[in-house]
Amino acid sequence: MSELAHFPRAVRASSCAPERIFVRRDDLYAVPLDRVKQHSSKRLIPFGGSDLALVQGEPAPKEQVYAVYSHGDTLAVATGKVFVRFAEGEQAVNHIEDLRRVGYEIVEVPVYALNAAWVSARDHDPASALRHIPDLEQLPGVENVEPELIAERGLRI
Repeated sequence: MSELAHFPRAVRASSCAPERIFVRRDDLYAVPLDRVKQHSSKRLIPFGGSDLALVQGEPAPKEQVYAVYSHGDTLAVATGKVFVRFAEGEQAVNHIEDLRRVGYEIVEVPVYALNAAWVSARDHDPASALRHIPDLEQLPGVENVEPELIAERGLRI
């Protein structure tokens, strides 16, 4: 089974915009630029201003990769970070145990929005972070959940 099969087939851009769905591309995956040498035999495509490159084909077994998703002609790489916004007046840090219970940990709380946090899967697996978004959405006080999708408009393969 391809490492990409661990990622959800589709992800919503936001729980507040459920109609905007990104679909996983099985012919592309992303790797950090510092690991590009391992893929010298494959076609590599630098991805915008990010520290990622897109690779055509399937990843090697057990290789840690990021899935590439598309919505129309927009390609996006799912990083495994997820933005969670709680109700106004809540503080994200008060939900640490709730987040741990569904497999996440807080990575950062923006100083401008204490009711929100960037979270990632406790097992550090980007596929796991995406698969368990429905669990995040069910937590008490959660108003919106958005996976981090790094996009570059108009890139066509």
